[in-house]
Amino acid sequence: MSTADPSRTPDEGAEEIGCVMHVTSSGDLFGGAENALLDIVTHARSWTPLVVVPFEGAFAAAVRSAGMECTVMGLGVLRHRGELRSPVLIFRLLGGLIASARLAALIRRRQVRLVHSNTSAVTAGALAARLARVPHVWHVREVSDGFAWSILGRMIPLLSARVLCISETVARNLPPSRRNDRVVVIRDGIDTTLFAYAPHHKPTGHVLMVARLNPNKGHELFVRAAARTKVSVPGATFEMVGGFLPVYAGFRDRLVTLAAELGLDDSVTFSPHAPRSAIAAKIAFADVVVVPSVWIEPGGLVVLEGMAVGTAVVATRRGGPAEVIDDGENGFLVSHDDSAELAAAISRILLDNDLRMRITSNAIKTVEERHTLPMHIDRLRALYRDVMRSEAS
Repeated sequence: MSTADPSRTPDEGAEEIGCVMHVTSSGDLFGGAENALLDIVTHARSWTPLVVVPFEGAFAAAVRSAGMECTVMGLGVLRHRGELRSPVLIFRLLGGLIASARLAALIRRRQVRLVHSNTSAVTAGALAARLARVPHVWHVREVSDGFAWSILGRMIPLLSARVLCISETVARNLPPSRRNDRVVVIRDGIDTTLFAYAPHHKPTGHVLMVARLNPNKGHELFVRAAARTKVSVPGATFEMVGGFLPVYAGFRDRLVTLAAELGLDDSVTFSPHAPRSAIAAKIAFADVVVVPSVWIEPGGLVVLEGMAVGTAVVATRRGGPAEVIDDGENGFLVSHDDSAELAAAISRILLDNDLRMRITSNAIKTVEERHTLPMHIDRLRALYRDVMRSEAS
């Protein structure tokens, strides 16, 4: 166990709620879930965070460098979301059951007042909270299906005082349960000091996609749209930023081959995972950020990040992005299976600077009025207080 920097001054009023344990499914590669949790724990108000991860890695290091306490403990987590739709889920749940006893002991030792599980992929937090008799909040950030999800999805509200969904899409995806009255929707918030408005009146012609390599994220759709966009905007450049799990190494190779076959060798860049500050800079430089998910996108944190910095966003209309983007007003929504439609939206933005400026101006207002990080923290704090009051009564 690593202890937070003792010189760090706790937030004023931190004892009002006390210690909140945040249990997450990764200690390494950053995705939307890890980035959102890092924002939460580093901007916590009225509670003291204790983060638990299943292994050491870049995420755990970032938590500690921000002065937060981070503990490493085997949690029996899912290794990728596909396991939610496979029999492997049963073995992962058994691993979580074993881990929950150790986690419950930590809860008691550290006098944790509330446990907050950061994704559906980690079950040990919910089981440990039940063993230690403290309230549990389950943060659901995924959309899934299949027999395994029908079981896990019903467990989530049964083992939680509240089920916190990042979008209405995610909430609707939960299987019917007699405890679904515990489900609430709170969208992620954006740190507008990191993703700060960065106006650029001269177009760069750069189109960006930020996502871990995964067939569901629509990388192939992005590459095919890039080839079509080059016809109408010959100078356009395209970049895909994101790491990948070993299971998707072959998928990356196929993307590289496809880009070459489409004559995009000089126009498409495959960039590895980068620090979040570097991602913010890349988004600010681009003219367009694309979120081309072909599976139902649960939330789409990068949608809000692009809107916050003043970069036009084009996303497929399946899921969370359609709850934030007003098509044609603060971004564009397109089909998840039509590269021509995606290319047309990208080209329209690249060729019409006045349109781009209008879209981005509206997008900035959307974030400022509804989706800032302080707003998100206030909503979480109110949720924690409500849960603790309900459990005490």
